[in-house]
Amino acid sequence: MSIRGLFAGLLLSFVAGTPAGAEPFVATLRLDPFSILSFGDQEVYQFPEGAEIRFEFASESGDGFLGFVVRPSEALIAPIPLRYGDESLEFVLARKAEGVMKVGNDGRLIVEIDAYVIVTLNHPEDPGWKKIPVHFTTESTQAKSLEGDHVIDVSGGRVQGRGVQLVGTATNAEDDYPRPGAPVYVILSGVFDRLPALQ
Repeated sequence: MSIRGLFAGLLLSFVAGTPAGAEPFVATLRLDPFSILSFGDQEVYQFPEGAEIRFEFASESGDGFLGFVVRPSEALIAPIPLRYGDESLEFVLARKAEGVMKVGNDGRLIVEIDAYVIVTLNHPEDPGWKKIPVHFTTESTQAKSLEGDHVIDVSGGRVQGRGVQLVGTATNAEDDYPRPGAPVYVILSGVFDRLPALQ
């Protein structure tokens, strides 16, 4: 079954399968200092401390997997300072992100998330914003430049203990600051406060 098919089935069970008044299982991912934003490995910025992302899991699991959502109000990430003190990038979810947690063949948990992210550039002379789709994964992916001549392999890290490393990629447009046309990747590294039991 495809990831898209898994999402559709899990979201249906999330809406229809939760008893009225039942409390959802919520786990909080607290990001650590290894969480970064990279523009072609030429400019690398660290996420500010204190960032938290809350995962709201479905009440029923399938065969080794469990769906979840992340609501825009539950992804609390402060703006990332850029080159100068009056420049920063702000990330918020454009809408509810949907994902799945499943058991990998090594027994560790794989996490996949599809999200639409609004990126806002706070800049004194040329501010702006755009909405981009980002797929986050604990597996391997690639960041590519606009011209396709610069490719960076990026690897996530499956859940071990309660620690996890999610990676997502994008490509800067030809006029994007601070690196036009650069391959872009994000690493969200952190620790869950608790995890659901997958059957």
